[in-house]
Amino acid sequence: MTKCTKSEILTKQIKDLYQQLVVTEENYLKNKWVVLKINEMLDIKWPNNNIECYLFGSSKTRLAIAKSDIDICVKTKNVGINIYMIKEVLENYNTRLINAYLEISSERVRILVTIIRHWAKQREMSDASNGTLSLYTWTLMILNFLQSRDPPILPVLSVLQLEGDCFTMIPSQEGFKNKKNNESIGELLLKFFYHFSYEFDYNSNVVSLRQGKYLTKKEKNWNNYIGLCVEEPINPERNLGNSLKSESFKKLKNEFCRAYKILDKSVFLKHCCLSYKLNEIYYKCENENLITLKMLKEANICIKNGLIF
Repeated sequence: MTKCTKSEILTKQIKDLYQQLVVTEENYLKNKWVVLKINEMLDIKWPNNNIECYLFGSSKTRLAIAKSDIDICVKTKNVGINIYMIKEVLENYNTRLINAYLEISSERVRILVTIIRHWAKQREMSDASNGTLSLYTWTLMILNFLQSRDPPILPVLSVLQLEGDCFTMIPSQEGFKNKKNNESIGELLLKFFYHFSYEFDYNSNVVSLRQGKYLTKKEKNWNNYIGLCVEEPINPERNLGNSLKSESFKKLKNEFCRAYKILDKSVFLKHCCLSYKLNEIYYKCENENLITLKMLKEANICIKNGLIF
């Protein structure tokens, strides 16, 4: 009997976890039905206002996990309409860009992005409003990492160009093939964590999906930014890594190291993706040799909210 390699074991764990996380086709169609019904309700409330509702963000790209909220964009030219119960966004360009990359890639790209985004959420590193990184920023980092593989797994797509009042996608590079790179999902996940633990130069590098490589802070004139810099491909002057607080930046690097060491030594993906809150409870139990009622309540909340599997 042939012994499985580390990457083969990890790849199987990744695919198993992905099946637990992925939004099924049935649920995706239900989400679209909800959007349609909301559109109908708004048309009744405000007729003749050309209201348009549609999925955006991870709900549209289908990177959202099964228990995620639905991201809905509501567009209307009537600025007098106030809608409070639905998350509004001004534009939908980021979603279209991510979709373009996912549409030209193999399934392993979608799986890898989903798993890393899940890990970041579990480890409480995916909320820009609370001083960490947005899931959109995480997606850009992953796609850029895949662009930099040798040979590359993803090409460089020219972002969006303005034609009048409309944005359109510039076609991708012709002749690009991603068949030459045979790295498994397990290998890619391990190398992603290793890269941002030990190889990435946080003092000088800038993640740029737009150019498919690392730029320097000097050429971007971003020397005043300390820590991780991620260029917004739609608005290259914006640094998405600027949401990281100093404490969160330290935690980010520690989390990368933690993830790599767990996967490299134990090859245990569920431990790697363990809820940060539950991990803290385990740590207290091991080091203080004491289980309090508060710890048990916190663990129960984590389980009920689906923070562990």
